[in-house]
Order: sequence, then structure tokens, then C-alpha cells
Amino acid sequence: MSSLPVPQHSPDAEHRFFVFDAMDGDHYYFKSAAERDQYAEYMIGNYMDDGWDESVEQVMAGELTHLARQTNRVERPPAEELDAEGCDREGRHWRQGWAYYCDYELLPLVAPVEAARPDAGEAVTRQLASAATQRYALHCYTEALAQQTRAVIAGGIDVNTARRLRGAWETALLQRLQAPLASLEKVAPAGEVPA
Repeated sequence: MSSLPVPQHSPDAEHRFFVFDAMDGDHYYFKSAAERDQYAEYMIGNYMDDGWDESVEQVMAGELTHLARQTNRVERPPAEELDAEGCDREGRHWRQGWAYYCDYELLPLVAPVEAARPDAGEAVTRQLASAATQRYALHCYTEALAQQTRAVIAGGIDVNTARRLRGAWETALLQRLQAPLASLEKVAPAGEVPA
């Protein structure tokens, strides 16, 4: 029997395949569907004693496509920029101990391997150009940039290659962000659209 894959306890773009264990109420994340399925088979076997524990029917497996992520983060301003009531220039109140304000949005996971390879520039550029929404394009860019930075630190990509790729990605991102503005100008007002 081959060795059991080691799960990760939190998801990311690289560990997007999961299995849920009803016995302990936890999710386990893997790099591939094959690893997930192998672990699920092992897990299901744990439900057998003298007979089957009926909660085995609550074991689930799948693939993540989106995660709730922090967006629109605003760092706490220095104390000298807060008024006597603890408000900043925009009127936002900062309670004692609050380090930041943010929102959370459900955002798609970005393929992890694209930005970590020196030859991945075109794939990321295509991903940015074809992004369905501006928000998704921006998310893809920040994820790719973070992966690329880790690759530079690890020595997988040289700095000059990283700069070249970043320039191409920024150009693609700007084109994607500007594209909807141009198309909106061509849309006729609702009253002028023929029935």
C-alpha cells in the first residue's frame, strides 16, 4: 500500500481539493483529486467498527473554486491623525486596539503554478486579459505577483525576469481595467434601445 498523503488544514490555490470528515467536523485539503480520494478512502474506513457508523454518509469531497478574502483594507492611521473622539479625516471611528478596517468578498482561487515559472508570463497575461470582471483581474494579478515574489526569494526566478513579467502583467491588467469603460460609452440609453 502506498503512503497516505499528508493533508493541509487550510485551503489555498495549491491545496484546493478537500474532503470533509463528519467524525471530527474538519476539512482536509490536498494538491490533487487523487490525493484527496486516497485520503477519503482511508477516512471512510475509520467509520467501521462492528458495523458502519451512520455519520459516514456525511463524508464529502470536492474542489474549492472560491474563498472569502479580505478586501479594501485600510490600516489604522497614526494616533496624531485621529481626533479626540478617535476619528480619522474621513470620519471613520477607530476603537482602541483596532489595527485596520476591511471588507470580505468571495473571490476565485487563482491557479498556483502559473506565476512561479519563468516561462509563465504569457499564461498569466492571457488570464488577466480574459478575466470576467475587473475584480477578478485584480485578484489574479495580486495572487500572481505574490507567487512570483516567493519564487524570486526561493531562487526560482531571477529579478530581471520578474521585472519583465511584472511589466507585461501590469500592462494586461491596465488594459483589462480600461476595457469596460470604453464599451460602456458605446451603450445606448435604455430609452433609445429598439424593442
